[in-house]
Amino acid sequence: MVGSFIVFGGLGRTLNIVSMSGISFAVGMLVDNAIVVLENIDRHRGMGKRPYNAAYDGASEVWGAVLASTLTTVAVFLPVVFIEEEAGQLFKDIAIAVTCAISLSMFVSISVIPMLAKQFYSLSKRKKKVKKNILTGIGAKFSDAIMGLLSLAIRNWATRLSTVAILVAASALLVISFFPKMEYLPQGNRNLVLSILIPPPGLSFEERDSIGEYIAAQTKPHMEAEKDGFPQIESLFYVSAPDINLFGAISKDEDRPAAMIPLFNRIMNSIPGMFGLVFSSIFEQVLVKGAWSLLISADRNFPSSWQQQEQCSEWPVKPSPADRFVLFRLLKCFIPKFA
Repeated sequence: MVGSFIVFGGLGRTLNIVSMSGISFAVGMLVDNAIVVLENIDRHRGMGKRPYNAAYDGASEVWGAVLASTLTTVAVFLPVVFIEEEAGQLFKDIAIAVTCAISLSMFVSISVIPMLAKQFYSLSKRKKKVKKNILTGIGAKFSDAIMGLLSLAIRNWATRLSTVAILVAASALLVISFFPKMEYLPQGNRNLVLSILIPPPGLSFEERDSIGEYIAAQTKPHMEAEKDGFPQIESLFYVSAPDINLFGAISKDEDRPAAMIPLFNRIMNSIPGMFGLVFSSIFEQVLVKGAWSLLISADRNFPSSWQQQEQCSEWPVKPSPADRFVLFRLLKCFIPKFA
């Protein structure tokens, strides 16, 4: 750990929340190399060897495995240091911390650990045999069961092939069944529902102001109490510009902001000529599901009740060129490179 701090100072990096998280992440891996070397030295000592021979032979046997384990970890994190984009800026300190800590732990485990083990074993008496008790009996039975299962798995070519096939199939099934959703950043609990509206061209200030008054009138009953299954709205805002309108709300119930999305969809769909999106997280698959939300907003033949609109929003229909055009206009408003 101290060596990592020295490297950070030499590279001109600072200790911050990102670098400290990398160091804390590496703490669990720091002791792995030392444990492997120390356990093997202890095994040789239990065979009756002298402290020097046990330390030398134990470290010599496993240093290659320790090196391979360290290099695999370094190969994962070190390339992040050379990334220049957002990922590099976010995770560079983590990569430096983990790479330095793991590399230094390898040198400590094959140099300092054997030397200290030799000194401590020289001061202690020869290790006595462990007396049998309930725990050792349970451990011996468990070990025998594992060895029996292993012997069955490698009995002949058919059992070996079946074992490999079963393990591969089970691993693939577990990955498919429990693979988590992918996203750029964790969503967390964002108590906010935001609606982005694209108005028809040429709306006057008075018309845009009347849209805001209409939205306020439609949401007013829900600001007084929980109604129709929607959580109570704590606060509401509306922002209007010639090319884009925004309105959003914060829920009284911090755990149910997304429950207001159907209400906002209903309000948005009731405004003539309006296209838009409603979402509860700015990172929540806006680009993936946005085109279909626009399709719901544009088609006035959809069912009027919000429950049916929610069902319609799940239909896997490919967005039309008009829908993609509206989505492109939204991107131009928020991402300069699309302009």
